[in-house]
Amino acid sequence: MRRLTVAAARALVVCLVVLLPGAVPAAAQAEISLAWDAPASSGVVAYVVEWGLTPGTYMASASVDASRTAFTATGLWPGLRYYFAVRALDASGASSQRSNEASAIARRVETMSRATSGGHTWPTVALAVHQAGSGSGTVAGTPADVTCGPPCQASLPLGTPVVLVATADEGSRFVGWQGAGCRGDGSCTFMLTTASAVTAIFESTKEPGVAYTRFLAEGASSGTFTTRIALANPGARATTALLQFLRGDGVVIPQTVTVPSLSSVHVDADDVPGLAGAAFATTIESDMPLVVDRTMSWRGLDGALRGAHAESSLDGPAMRWYLAEGATHSGFDLFYLLQNPTTASVRVRVRYLRANGAPLEKTYDLAPLSRTNIWVDHEVFDASGRRPLEAAEVSAVIDVLDGPGIVVERARYDSHRGRGFEAGHASAGATAAATRWYFAEGATGQYFDLFLLLANPGARAADVRVTYLLPDASRVTRTHVVGPQQRYTIWVDKDAPALVNTAVSAVVESTNGVPIVAERSMWWPGDANGWFEAHNAAGATVAATRWAVADGDVLSAGLTRSTYLLVANPDREQATVRMTVLMRPGVPPVSREFQVAAGSRFGISLGHEFPEVDGESAGALIESVGRTPVPIVVERAMYGDAPDRKWARGTALLATRLN
Repeated sequence: MRRLTVAAARALVVCLVVLLPGAVPAAAQAEISLAWDAPASSGVVAYVVEWGLTPGTYMASASVDASRTAFTATGLWPGLRYYFAVRALDASGASSQRSNEASAIARRVETMSRATSGGHTWPTVALAVHQAGSGSGTVAGTPADVTCGPPCQASLPLGTPVVLVATADEGSRFVGWQGAGCRGDGSCTFMLTTASAVTAIFESTKEPGVAYTRFLAEGASSGTFTTRIALANPGARATTALLQFLRGDGVVIPQTVTVPSLSSVHVDADDVPGLAGAAFATTIESDMPLVVDRTMSWRGLDGALRGAHAESSLDGPAMRWYLAEGATHSGFDLFYLLQNPTTASVRVRVRYLRANGAPLEKTYDLAPLSRTNIWVDHEVFDASGRRPLEAAEVSAVIDVLDGPGIVVERARYDSHRGRGFEAGHASAGATAAATRWYFAEGATGQYFDLFLLLANPGARAADVRVTYLLPDASRVTRTHVVGPQQRYTIWVDKDAPALVNTAVSAVVESTNGVPIVAERSMWWPGDANGWFEAHNAAGATVAATRWAVADGDVLSAGLTRSTYLLVANPDREQATVRMTVLMRPGVPPVSREFQVAAGSRFGISLGHEFPEVDGESAGALIESVGRTPVPIVVERAMYGDAPDRKWARGTALLATRLN
């Protein structure tokens, strides 16, 4: 069979069934239309169209005469995603292989199609969701936007994939699940193959309710730069977020956005009045936890997007910040971005740690509710006017001397061929040095150059052991020494023969107890003479069982966009990883599970593993599940083409760890 396509027969409106306590959804009244190419060979007498609720599993079928290459499946449940494939039959009854699989979400219609259509009576099973414990909360999920305060019940098609999440009310906390094989305090995901009951357990606390705030120090909207802020809601109820954009001149621009449960939304700075031509920082407030990521892109002289960098938001200001990566030689431009989200003035000291030579120090004053930009290459430290950092490798320690805490990020751009912003990356600072750092992303070979950047802010040398985790679960270990108050670079491609051409995760440890700071950078393509893009991320200091990202792009045609979730399993046990894709509002999430071997690095291509996301932007919830979930580390890498370049822009960020 040749390619199968699925499309709506007419402009239809999504209308999801709402499950109210004790209510049963109305009868199925939705349809999906599809078409396919006839096979090149003759002798086809009929087609068999098959469909179901999960990829590769078909519970319904219909026969279509060979004179037709289109079909409308009726009697579907609104809001559910259905998967289709087609086979051709000859006169003897022999069947071709199935076509490619295509999927679509069923849309409610007032009048069902009659021509070239087929209905199917789906068996239904009961789902009941209960609450227990001394506390209270909300359970929400899909299909049909399940929202339960008191107990709720529903009758759903056999085989429906169900995703439930729980959010505690003020004064309560969510403890975990019982029933349907669900455990722990993450999401509850299962296939509804038999009547099921799930209980969400909440316990009472005496802690007062809190507001949740996230921070981003970098951002710009201009003819060159564009900034997109993505917000994902992994919780059980919708929330309204207040975004406050802090311009460099002290003006604050507010914007509100509603984020439904198990969905992701975007705010483009170019569409916000008052941000045109401005650099800004951002504060995001909500009444429940959100995952917030920022992607900043820039255009070349031809107007095409030529580069990008990204970062996940931070959970609060701090009095001290560390930046491990930084270089100003060979055409690099280095910027420190300092956000003062308070109404008080702040004085800070920046201590610059060089690869060679003693540290340099300088103080800066930050205005209230402002974003301050330090162009490190141009910094002058005495009356001579010299710029001792204009050709250096440098890390930094930033301390608040007077005033409340601040938020810090760093951006680095490559202009060595005389073209500004030829490549670039950005990362937030770390608020503490540590003796162990985890990195999920990493690749070497002819296309990528991979670097680990280490800073030792202490007075003693740090003995560093790097353990590289390879896709086949083998490990490579190397040792290094980072001098006191020094910045140190490890070119991973050259650190061991087994690292010359491989995907790789890494665990960086100080074995003599001296805390360090670690980041990772990747540049491409080829060697330094050909680099046109890069991305960077700080490491994680702990592995965890629940992570999330707010943004991811997939487009398989034209100027392609690709997103990868990178999972490091530093444990000695295999991990079962569940990934739930959080789509735009009104589109139900999709879940898959993956096995990640002990001590390995595992990559998930969003477009390959979740073809439903093609042409969309989406966030993701990544959880280690099972009877005893194994702690993991998750990063996200995202790439996009320009008219004349594959992966002309690329970003990476550490996923947000969820409590």
